[in-house]
Amino acid sequence: MCHELTRAEFELATTALVEKVEATVATLLRQAGIAASGIDTVFFTGGSSGIPLLRRRIAALLPTARVVEGDLFGSIGGGLAVEAARRFG
Repeated sequence: MCHELTRAEFELATTALVEKVEATVATLLRQAGIAASGIDTVFFTGGSSGIPLLRRRIAALLPTARVVEGDLFGSIGGGLAVEAARRFG
């Protein structure tokens, strides 16, 4: 059985995870002693960074930062390949 999710259902299902990422960013800023205005660029990469709710919440948290997007899918695979080569030669 297949069920197509609406955008609202997807956002409801991912809200708790997005809030964890948002809280982590806020904690990192606080621990580093950096104001949100001190962040000039946000680099989104990896599949989850394509979630619109996540992008909106991070943009609201860092309103002066410009957004730069990497390869949403290839960068993760590339990083895994580099790590595998480092660990296993």
